[in-house]
Amino acid sequence: MAPGRALAALRRLQVEGLVGHVGVTSSERETLARAIDSGEFETVLLWKHYHLLDRSGEAILRLAVEQGLGLIVGTAFAGGILATGAGPGAKFFYRDAPAAERDRAARLEATCARFGVPLASAALQFCLRSAGVTTVIAGADRPEHVERNVAALTTPIPEALWPELLSD
Repeated sequence: MAPGRALAALRRLQVEGLVGHVGVTSSERETLARAIDSGEFETVLLWKHYHLLDRSGEAILRLAVEQGLGLIVGTAFAGGILATGAGPGAKFFYRDAPAAERDRAARLEATCARFGVPLASAALQFCLRSAGVTTVIAGADRPEHVERNVAALTTPIPEALWPELLSD
């Protein structure tokens, strides 16, 4: 954001019509808060800190909504475990899931199962329930992942699931 750096170049490209919107992302919540407060950005991509296992990014979401920014959540599946479940080989941000995350994911999965809802459905739809979130990046490595994501987004979820799921 310093004068003459990347933001200035993006603004020039915007004036030339080559860039429509300028957004910001960071894995550091404090960095995102400063960027949002600057008034320089139209969109925020929040990743790593907003999913069923970590809701610590809620303050960033609220700040972005207050500023009228577009909101994108980039890690609804927490890097794997919320898409695949807590079983063998579970990944948490693309690495072997630590025991604490596996245990929490297993509890979330059991709660979802009592309602007949796949964990992946709850994970994606949880992010979209948040005020201001218009886009969730689900990710897909193979065609069947795209099909899984569409199914997850269209699976009906009973309203009664949310209080139980979010009390964990």
